[in-house]
Amino acid sequence: MTGNHSENCLFLCTQLTGITQHMVDGKPTLDDTMKLFDKWMLSNGFLDGQQSFIFVTCGDWDLKIMLPSQCRHFGFDIPRYFKTWINIKRPFASICGTSKVGMKGMLGALNLVHYGRHHSGIDDCKNIASILKELAKRQCVFQATGKL
Repeated sequence: MTGNHSENCLFLCTQLTGITQHMVDGKPTLDDTMKLFDKWMLSNGFLDGQQSFIFVTCGDWDLKIMLPSQCRHFGFDIPRYFKTWINIKRPFASICGTSKVGMKGMLGALNLVHYGRHHSGIDDCKNIASILKELAKRQCVFQATGKL
């Protein structure tokens, strides 16, 4: 994903996520991606009020800091469905009695195997889903932990 103007994928970005400049060249802008995602949400019935859903993150940074700053930078509004979320670290702390752990620490504490590359979006999603499922098995009641 690129911004609304030409940007270079930094070496740090590549080292952290595995995303290279070649992977983002010619791809939709963030604004276009958000519009496509909104259409997908609508076409799959998530925005008709009949289903409830919430995004789950590992930390608050993505939805509290980064997405709002990118939306401000590129001049578009944050969709309302990104304004409330669950930071998986909080229900983990309530069930396991420990905080100050990252994704790998939570996976280890729950005897789950880390999948894929850390900080790779889809791999992180799979790992967060594993943590979420395990906490649900342990009778965790999930509720929003973050809000804009």
